[in-house]
Amino acid sequence: MISLVEAVKSNNSRILQLLVAVPRAVKQNELETAFIHAAKLGHNECIDILLATGIHPDTTDTNNNTALMYAAQMNHDVTLQTLVSAKASVNWVGSGKSTPLHMVAKHGYEKTITLLLEHGAKLNTRDSAGNTPLIIAVMYGQYTTIKALIAKGCDVNIINSKGWSALHYASHKARGVNILLAAGANPNCMDKDGITPLLMAASEGYDNVVKALVQAKCDVNIANHSVKKTALHILAYKGHPGSIEDLILGGADINLVDSENHTPLWYAIKNSKLEVIRLLLRANSQADTYQCPENIPSEACPVRLAIQQKMINVLKLLILTGYDRHHLRACFFSQEDSDWLKNVEEFSHWLDHASGALTLKQTCRMWIRHQLGRTLYHDLQQLPLPQAMKDYLLMKELDDH
Repeated sequence: MISLVEAVKSNNSRILQLLVAVPRAVKQNELETAFIHAAKLGHNECIDILLATGIHPDTTDTNNNTALMYAAQMNHDVTLQTLVSAKASVNWVGSGKSTPLHMVAKHGYEKTITLLLEHGAKLNTRDSAGNTPLIIAVMYGQYTTIKALIAKGCDVNIINSKGWSALHYASHKARGVNILLAAGANPNCMDKDGITPLLMAASEGYDNVVKALVQAKCDVNIANHSVKKTALHILAYKGHPGSIEDLILGGADINLVDSENHTPLWYAIKNSKLEVIRLLLRANSQADTYQCPENIPSEACPVRLAIQQKMINVLKLLILTGYDRHHLRACFFSQEDSDWLKNVEEFSHWLDHASGALTLKQTCRMWIRHQLGRTLYHDLQQLPLPQAMKDYLLMKELDDH
């Protein structure tokens, strides 16, 4: 004889009706199993027959998941509507502390999401990992679901057990960032390791995300807890001049050192990112010896690093910008690693330049840049100065070397 479950699996509603009509012929556990299977398969006529037996609409399986949860997960919207009409809970907490909305958020089923929200699904419930439906929707790039949850008023700044918000996940995968920022997501939210969405975007090299976060007025100088690196340190090493310019315009401190006393300039030199080096030197508003404090280890000095790596082009740029001139002269004439420079004929006049005094014009430029401070790059764009003067103050001549 065919069983109740077999009748459901084959969607044979006629046989199922006959089986449940026999008094005491069906065991309760078999009825419950058939009910769960009917929901998973979306066999709506079978669901109607089984509900007519008086089975509880929130009957669960061994995982504590209800028929409604499976109907939602499998995107059976007609079955879901039937179960909702039978008063099945749209907020049941099943395995992993997930609700139906958690399960659907992963897949982005538009009709199912709408139905759950219309019938009172809770927006900010957290699963066992602390994730809300919004966080899950962002994790899986379900834009329609993200917009629907935000439109209903979900909290965009809830963090999960890792300390990640929806914006962390969006920045990590470069999807949904602008939607979340427009909804009020906090761009400075930090996880347990001090990682912000900006640091995530920088680590992944997502230029558009970096720009969006900077435009949202994030704090561009937050460093991670472990090695004290800012987004500027990370991107200087990777070589993303566009993002670096955005960070500088957003107020990035280009002289911050990480846990190893390395500046962003050091990382750009280390990885031979010439365009980034030019940009950082243009924006380096600090005057003279302040740039390379005596207390930092010799291996953390950008000048010594450039000499060790025999980067003539970088050394020329350092000389042109007047970068720490006293220190430049000391390194050129006393460091053992600099002996090779004396044998490079084309560099002899650069050495003379490094040992010479600044002109009045150069001295004025240095102190104007110093007075403008960290916002030099930004402020010079706004000042009503002739373009030629702006070019000089921003060291346009670096483009020729």
